[in-house]
Order: sequence, then C-alpha cells, then structure tokens
Amino acid sequence: MRLGDIAEIVGGNSPAGSSYNREGRGLPLINGPTEFGPRAFDHPTAVQFTEAPSRICEAGDLLVCVRGSTTGRTNVASFRAAIGRDIAAVRGLECQPYINHYVASRADQLRSMGTGSTLTGITVIQLRELAVPLPPVSEQHRIVAAIDESVAEIDGGVDALVRARADLLRLRAAVFRSAVTGELTSAMRLASPTRETAVDLLKRILSQSDAESAAVSSEAGLFAHQAHEEPALHDPLQSGALPPAWTWATLSQLCRIQLGRAKSPSKRSNHYPTKYLRAANITDEGLDLSDVQEMEFEPHEREAFRLRKGDLIVAEASGSADKVGKPAAWNDELPLCCFQNTVIRLHPYVSDSSYILLLLRHCYFNHVFANLSDGMGINHLGAGRLARVVVPLAPEAEQKVMVDEVDHQLESIKSSTQVIDSNLDRAADLRRSVLARAFDGSLVDPKPTNEVAQSLAERISVRLVSDRAAASAEPKQKRISKMKTDVHRPLLDVLKEHPNGLTPEALLVAANYTFREVEQFYSELSRIADRVREDKPQGDAAKTWPIGARVLLSLRKA
Repeated sequence: MRLGDIAEIVGGNSPAGSSYNREGRGLPLINGPTEFGPRAFDHPTAVQFTEAPSRICEAGDLLVCVRGSTTGRTNVASFRAAIGRDIAAVRGLECQPYINHYVASRADQLRSMGTGSTLTGITVIQLRELAVPLPPVSEQHRIVAAIDESVAEIDGGVDALVRARADLLRLRAAVFRSAVTGELTSAMRLASPTRETAVDLLKRILSQSDAESAAVSSEAGLFAHQAHEEPALHDPLQSGALPPAWTWATLSQLCRIQLGRAKSPSKRSNHYPTKYLRAANITDEGLDLSDVQEMEFEPHEREAFRLRKGDLIVAEASGSADKVGKPAAWNDELPLCCFQNTVIRLHPYVSDSSYILLLLRHCYFNHVFANLSDGMGINHLGAGRLARVVVPLAPEAEQKVMVDEVDHQLESIKSSTQVIDSNLDRAADLRRSVLARAFDGSLVDPKPTNEVAQSLAERISVRLVSDRAAASAEPKQKRISKMKTDVHRPLLDVLKEHPNGLTPEALLVAANYTFREVEQFYSELSRIADRVREDKPQGDAAKTWPIGARVLLSLRKA
C-alpha cells in the first residue's frame, strides 16, 4: 500500500514573516528541524508563533522533515501548531504508532529520494507514494509492542551514551572557562612569575596595530582598533577579578576585524571565479572544506577579502543562536580563498593567533556569542558587535602554557567522544535490524484473524475520502475559529502522557493555553502543586540556565 492510501498527509506552508512573534500570539510555528528533539519520536519545542497559520498539524501527528540535509528526520507533535514548508504532517487513521515506526525507519530512503540543485528535498506527492507493508490492525499493534520491547534496552543504552556525551560537551566548555579565568594556569603563575605583564603586551599590540592600520584601507568593512561609541560587551562568566599580571582588552584591540563580501546574482563566477568560505564551512571542530563554492571576486576584491595564514574566522549568522560565532583558524588550506558576509575575519596583530582562537572558542562554547546575537529567524553576531567584546588577556608566556594544556585536555575529550559515537552507531545498527525484522514479518509470529489487509485498506480509504470532503466543506474561518477556542486540557492528564517531564513552556502549549493565559496557567499549576515534581538544574548545570539547562515538571510518584 501507499502511505497516502492509509494516512492523511499535510504539506507545510510558511506563513508571512510579518506574522511571526515570540510572545505567544496565535499558534506555535514549527518551521524546521531546529525545533525538533534529537530522537525520532521526541516532541518539538515551541519557539516562534504565528497569527496567520496556513497549514496545521494536530497533536499526535508524525512530523517529517522534507527539505535539506535533515530530510526524513521525524518528531511527534504534542500540540496543535502551524507547520512551515520544510515540514509535512502524517496522520494515520488506524494505528498511528505503526505508521510512525515505519516512516521513521525509512529516513535514509526518504533522504535518497530528495531532488534539487541547491537545497534537496522531497514533495508531499513522493511521501504519499512511499510503499508501506500493511498487516491487519491487530498485527500492527503486536508489531508496535514487539518493537517497543525490543528497542527499550537499546534506547536505555542510547540515553546513557547521550548523557555521557552531553557531559563531555559541558566538560569541554568548562576547560575553556577554567583557562580564561586563570584557574588552569594558577600553578604555573606560582612557580614562575612572569616578567612581562599583559599590560606591557597590550601596549606592544596596540603599537603594532597602529602601524598596520595606517597602511590598511577603510573600505570593505574594516574595524581597526578605535574608540567605539557603543559600550564594550563583557562576558558574564568573567565577573570576578583577573589574575595578577592579566588585563582586559577588546577584540578590536587584538585583531583587525572584517565582515565578508555580500553574495548576489551579479557576483556569479565569470572572469575571476574564486573559492570562498561561508558559515556552513565552519563546524564545532574547525573547517569543513568538502563543499567550497565559487563566486566572482575581481582582483581588488581578492586583495581585500583573501584569507591569509593565521587569520581567524567566525560564523556571523545562523538559524540557531547557539551556532552563531563558531570559530576556526585558517592555515592556507587552499591556495586562494576569500570569504562571504556570513563570515567575519579576525586578523590578529600578533604572529601566533592560537590564544585568540582559544578566547573565541570559549565565547562560542560557553554561549557568550549566542547571548550577544539577535535577529528573528536568522541570528546575527555582527562585526561591530564582535569588535566590542571584552576578553581577558594573559601574559604571552602564560598563553603558550594555557594553549598547550587546553589542547591536551581537548584531545582526551575528543577520544572519549569518538568511543561514545562508535557505540551510538552500533546501537543505531541494532535498532535498524529490529525495524527490518518488524516490517518483513519476522519479528512477530502471524496469528489468525478475520480481517484481510485489503479490506482494511478499503475501509481506511473510505474514511480518508469522507474526512477530506468534510474538511473542504467546512468554511475556513470556522475552522480557524474552532482552532482558537480549544478547551484547556487538565495539566495532570498532560503530565501523565509525558513521564519524562515537560518544561513549563511546553506544558502550557500542550494543555492548549495561549501565552496570553500565562497567569491562568500558573494559577492552575499552583492548584495541583502537591502532585507535581519540579526538577531544577543543579550545580554546574544551573550556570547554563536557561540555555543549556531546563526546569522540568513531572507527576510525583504515588
């Protein structure tokens, strides 16, 4: 059978950008995988809202990414929401969990079906044509139960591995934090006091920058060190006093900062095709040069935007605030390469840029850049804002020791991460094996039934036709009005459906409250407070709230 014969499939359509808001007006908007949880049947998180919904998913629908590299990725809606064009909703009519498991198991197949020259994807028609094995409903339920039982132990192991990997990411951030606060090199300072202080070093750097600035053009968005009218931007994690012989400096005092050149149709490669870097070429681990594109850079533009060995680059923009400011070092990996305006170049005034790269990585992994970014939909850091970021400057001798120690600890973290990733791959292979057996009929033994698959398909088909006819006959305004007047769901019922807990924001949405009804929601929540458990982030996790840690609400155990 085809998926479209046994399920209603709703293709997303992005509402007008002017209707977007973060204040809870209208319906939650699921625009793409940035709102998805990491696992196939996680629930997406409401981040944006729209007052002009066009296509809507219902609670319980399977949400499928249909565009880009995440094509085939799934989540399950836990609330009614508007869906953007990168998402399709699949609504089964008999056994939704069976459809969920099957479609999620075909993620690789769906991704391979993608077409498009720049952004690949699949159409709703292709999704409807997906072949689905259709056993009788009773057997579907037994297959789902067998899958859940078989993968429960696998998922338990995966959860433990994911937690361990998250701990390693927090450890990585802590390594950078201990470096820039001086904790990492405290023993070195006691053992061998420095001869040159960071103040002396900064004076040398400023003298060097003055000499370079005199020879550098002010064109192409250059920010030489200068007094800014805007205030300096301080790292909230650096609220304490600096170690002796350290000082503060802005990034514009340490580097010449430049935004890349804008991309436009008129700049397509013609006479001077030139490779260039964009934000997508910068990863958490450094540069990814597997997909370097070309654009027209005339000779004078090549001179202005050519990357040189020792340059540092950061991602200026991203759809996710947490990905803004990803840094990397350029070491002449390509003979001639420029950069686009989704990238900012920092050219250090010192010959060794490794310490400044360390500072940038601290700002990225500890969410300093994320907190400084702004924008609706696309988050921007901005060259001017980056220039005003204040960072701790250590004496030069201490910098070298710090960089070496950080590199050593990061290598150990990387090795542990690789072991975890290898085990996650093995778990994924085991899960795929279980699903393959489930849908080739070998996971459960068939039992006699009076129901024939063909009659099941015909019954579903009749229901689909009936539902579509009823939906098309209902006036659009009436449907929207009905959508806005949903009754609130009991909070205890919603929490019972989510034994692993929900954030207060997710609970509010899942219970059909709007963000204008926050007081009413919290009044109801306080009424049942004795039956609700509140898990708050503790210790180091509390320092990352609300970005890296969450408050979770769940039912108290009887």
